[in-house]
Amino acid sequence: MTVIETESSLTEMEDSEYALNWKSVIGSLYSDYVHIDGLQLLFKDYESRIVVLSMPDGHDYDMDKHELEIFIEMLKEKTGLDVTIGVGKLSKGLSGFRSSYLTSLNTLNNRFVKGKNRVLFYEAISDDQRGYGFYSAEVNEVIINHLNQLNKEKVLEVLDDIFLEADTLNYSHEYRRMVCMGLASLLMSYVVKVGKNIRDIFPDEFKPYGILDESSGLKQKEIIQAYYVSVIDYLEKNRLSQTSLVASNIKKCIDENYHLEDFSMNTLIHELLMNQTYLRKMFKSVYHMTISEYLVKVRMEGAKALIIEDKFKLSAIAEMVGYKDPGYFSRSFKKYYGVSPSEFHKSL
Repeated sequence: MTVIETESSLTEMEDSEYALNWKSVIGSLYSDYVHIDGLQLLFKDYESRIVVLSMPDGHDYDMDKHELEIFIEMLKEKTGLDVTIGVGKLSKGLSGFRSSYLTSLNTLNNRFVKGKNRVLFYEAISDDQRGYGFYSAEVNEVIINHLNQLNKEKVLEVLDDIFLEADTLNYSHEYRRMVCMGLASLLMSYVVKVGKNIRDIFPDEFKPYGILDESSGLKQKEIIQAYYVSVIDYLEKNRLSQTSLVASNIKKCIDENYHLEDFSMNTLIHELLMNQTYLRKMFKSVYHMTISEYLVKVRMEGAKALIIEDKFKLSAIAEMVGYKDPGYFSRSFKKYYGVSPSEFHKSL
């Protein structure tokens, strides 16, 4: 796995469409200039770094460092961008994908120690350097997990640990800035991922990267922590409305599809793209009954209305409310109303 990081001396370029377009161009140029006998897949990670997954035809394969260095020189000359390439530990199979990516990021972080515009190999990094600044990929997952649980205390603990490491290892101003940018980007991406608008949480003039650039180390920590607290407070405040929305969508899906004989929990999971534990919890918290209980309720009330209408045979009604087996429908109806469908029909 290879990760390419591009940087500019112009702060405002980092979030611009111009910068994003350049990254697409760089990815295309990489494919043209760096060749292997096999397959190469290029994509962007969550921080818009260019990631190259190389799958050579042969078993014995080494990245050509000289070829990569020529590629960097060409980009520097033509674009003026600082470009650093981190080559991770070679791994085999799908199980090695994550390991290779993490070691690529770990290697790339050493540009703050070894300098930019270089090709850095994981195997050439010493053990102590392999731990330098290696928080991003694994700790980000921990932060996301705590955000999902709206656990403010745990999030702040993780942030404290990150900044404590920065103080202990005496990170440079540039590296501190990159750590803060990563934490801010992670938070903004999370807000968008959970379907919220950043402008609903932060004011229109909100420009986190510019503020972080101008702040000292201590101030940066306070700003980052304040950002995370603001998001958690907002999500906590709006959690009830979100729960109601999810429960309402479940109810709507059941109301519209209860007549399908194959309607099940899997139908809801497919339609709403959420796991069943979450769906069950959200529905019961709002309607105080299980999803299964509500499905039976809707089917039985629908069957009762059709029997009263007296236009269809009981076997047809059973099918119309989602029961393929008339006998099972009859037993379910009697369990719910205390009388069988035929008995109820005779009583009309």
